[in-house]
Amino acid sequence: YNIKYEVLICNPSENQIIDCMVSEVSKSHIMCYIENEHESPLNIFLSKQHHIGDEEYSKIKPRDTIKIKILATKFEFKDTQILVIGNFLKII
Repeated sequence: YNIKYEVLICNPSENQIIDCMVSEVSKSHIMCYIENEHESPLNIFLSKQHHIGDEEYSKIKPRDTIKIKILATKFEFKDTQILVIGNFLKII
């Protein structure tokens, strides 16, 4: 038998720059996703502590497209999403 298959892999690395969509803005953090909010392989958090004094960060609203730099990632066996801690760069 000949078997043909295709695999999509998502494994972001530190210092990688990605575009993402903002899903939630709260007093302590901003949550983002890539592609589709309900099927995103990444669960992205931007902590307010990392952005004290950044006026652009305070202007971010839900549904904005932003560019971030990945600071850290974490996942375990059988997780459906990779937790990403990011640093906000700019609104696109």
